[in-house]
This record gives sequence, structure tokens and C-alpha cells, in this order.
Amino acid sequence: MRRQNVIAISLIAPASLVGCTGVEPALIGVGVTAAEAGVAIVDGTDVHAFELARYGDVVAALERAVNTLELERYSRRFIDHQHFVDRYRLGNNRSLVVEIRSVTGSVTMVRTEIKSTLHRGMAALLVRQTYHELSEAGAYLEEWAGSSEDSRNLVD
Repeated sequence: MRRQNVIAISLIAPASLVGCTGVEPALIGVGVTAAEAGVAIVDGTDVHAFELARYGDVVAALERAVNTLELERYSRRFIDHQHFVDRYRLGNNRSLVVEIRSVTGSVTMVRTEIKSTLHRGMAALLVRQTYHELSEAGAYLEEWAGSSEDSRNLVD
């Protein structure tokens, strides 16, 4: 029987990790760098990350990350208008699967799947670069918390 380890990590960092951006990335599980404002679950070679960023911003960040890493996409399958699965070709006939799905208007899931632990580093690198692109674009929505314009803060 295959043993699976599931790690859920809240990324609201303790005060000792606070840097220029407010919350710094945390290192989790198998070398995957988690996002600045989200939760990541590592299960074997799959990583499910829930990001406090809009779907369109995550898609744009993924595209920039793919260009930076010079990955070759060989397929994109749309599930619906805010959910798709990309496949990228890696060496030795291996592929990296990335799924992007809108969970709510302000939360987007990024899932990576790789069948070989030998290519786990590429999955981690792509996810880390995507988070970097989101951060550089100012796409994380953590500044909404406590804002007077935030519709979640309803006052009688």
C-alpha cells in the first residue's frame, strides 16, 4: 500500500517572517515554495494551492512563468470558462500537468501533478515562478483584509 502524506499549511506567516511584501513565501513539503497569501496541500507528487488572487491574474502569471522557464505546452483542455488543464513536455517523455480553477471570485486553485518524483523540481520551480509573477504584478488580494471598501466587512 502506498503511503501518502498530506500537509496543509496556512501561509499567514508569523511576525518573524514578515518582510517588505507583508507576508513572505514559506517552504513546504517536497521543496515547493508556497504562495504569499494562500494554503497549499502536498499529496505525493500533487500540490493543490489555493491562492488569494483572481483567476485572470493567476492565468497571466502562469503564462509569464511558462515563458520565463521556456516550457513547451503541448495541450490545453478547457473544463469551463474559468477552469483549464495544461500539459507541458519535460525530458524523457515526461509531462507536467497544471490545473487552474476559479474557486470564488477572489480565490484560485493551482494544482500541479507530475507522475515522476524525478521531475518534482520542475513542478516546484514553475509554481514558485508563478507565485513570483503574481507578487510582482501586485495581484495578491491580501490588502483587502480590513479595508473599508471590502464588501466582506459589513457594518450595521
